[in-house]
Formats: sequence, C-alpha cells, structure tokens
Amino acid sequence: MIVYLDILLTINFLINLLLIFVGGWILLQPPRWKRYLLAALAGTGIYFIFFVYSQYIFIEWICRLGGVVAMAWIAYAPRLKSLFARSLTLLIVGQLTGGVIYSFIFSVSGTVLGNAKLDNVSVFWVLAGSIVILCSAGLISAVAQRFKKQVSYLGVVSIALDGRRVEAKALLDSGNTLRHPVNGWPVILCEQNVIAQLAKDLAVWAEDFTRPPPPPVATRVALFPYKSVGGTGMLPGFRPDSITIAAAGQRIMLTQVFVAIRSKAEKSLSYPVIAFPIHSLEEGDIK
Repeated sequence: MIVYLDILLTINFLINLLLIFVGGWILLQPPRWKRYLLAALAGTGIYFIFFVYSQYIFIEWICRLGGVVAMAWIAYAPRLKSLFARSLTLLIVGQLTGGVIYSFIFSVSGTVLGNAKLDNVSVFWVLAGSIVILCSAGLISAVAQRFKKQVSYLGVVSIALDGRRVEAKALLDSGNTLRHPVNGWPVILCEQNVIAQLAKDLAVWAEDFTRPPPPPVATRVALFPYKSVGGTGMLPGFRPDSITIAAAGQRIMLTQVFVAIRSKAEKSLSYPVIAFPIHSLEEGDIK
C-alpha cells in the first residue's frame, strides 16, 4: 500500500486544528490562532512518531495521550491544576469526532456483519461528521456560556442594620439604575419578607408608608420614585448601616446605599434581592 506522507500529515494537522478549535469552543476559550496552529503542529509531530514506530505495543495510546496534553498545554495555556480537565476535554472531543466520522462511513459502506470499507472513504462523509461535531460543540458552548453568565450575575447580599444582619440571594442586574432622588446614592431592591427578618416593624411600615415610620429608623427612611414597564410609583426604603455583596469569590461593602422594599401585593421576583454587579465600583463607596 502506498502512503503519501505529506497528505497524511496535512490531514492530521487539519483534524488536530479542528479538535483544538472545538475544544476551545466548549471550554469557552478565546481563540488564539498562533497557539492553535502551533499546538496542531505539535500534535502532528507526535503523530509522526507513532507512524514511524507503530510496531511497538501501546505506542498509539502513549502518543495519543501525550499529544492531547501537549496540544492542550500549548493551545489553552492552562494552569497546571486545570491541565488535566482541558486535556480530558480534548481527548473526549477527539474520540467523539472519530466515532461520529466512522459512524457516517459505516452507515454508507458498512455491512450486516459490522465491517466498514475504509478504502474509498468519501470526503463528503468526513466533512459531514466534522460538521455534526461542530454543531454539537456549538450547542454545548451556548449552554455553558449561558450558565457562566448566570453565575457571574448571581451573588449574596448581606444587609446590616442596628447590629442585626440578614442575608439573601441576589441578582446582580446591571440594568438596576434606581437611585436616591436627592443625593444620587444607589438603591437595591428587596422583598418585604427579607426585611421582616431584619426589622419587622420596618416591613410593616413599608406596607403603608403614609404612616409615621418606626422610631428606630425614623431618620433613615426614604421614598424612591420609579418608572418601569409596568408603570410608575413610589417605593419605600431605608438606609442600612451597610450592605455587603459577595459574588464569584469577590466581596465589597457599601455604606452609601439605600434599600427599597417591595410590597407583598406585587408578584414575587425570581430572586429576593436585586442589586448591581460587583465590579460596578461607581455604584457606591467601597470601604
């Protein structure tokens, strides 16, 4: 059998590049083409070692494992502790890609006994298998990206008032632009049942804020005019001693901030607190 080594290595290089691209897509890595090309070239070099010394036992798996580790290290530049996960992703993508391509070939040229004729493989079926892998990777990437964004905009808010403190899950919404009408301090939005855990008399006053506020917080209360898709109105609120926002391993404490209280009559939100992203340093003073 005649083997055209230049064609074989070129095909191997292109397949390696495809696997690196798909793996990076799934891992949400920004593509760095110089690294990708260098990694694909390294993988092809390791494959050439297997091609020359294929007569030795286990040489295929040694080269395959060494190839994915080398390609993951060069392409994605991971920290040592995440090298295993990225290498495993690349290995799984490679196995799935090969499996899908072989399945297409088998469906066309396979026999009842399970033997596929690999002598005259149509390029069309190889491309079809590659496209299926790319589409699958795109779907996985989209789901992973959506989950990543959701996690980055979720956190825990801790509200402190007169030596008491309450914590609740929060949506860190960059669209929350509610501010105090006079001093411009930012305002977070909080469900009344959360405030009831902090100060029950304050939650009761929020249901009918036409009455005088409770004495302990009489000098801290405020009303916030708002405008939303549902209409306009006023929200009662107060100035806490501080609020702490924790998200994605980071934590900030704000003192120049207000808390608006939603009425029980309004439809409950998905999260009991709506704040703002932790990286929005302009939203308040950080202590």
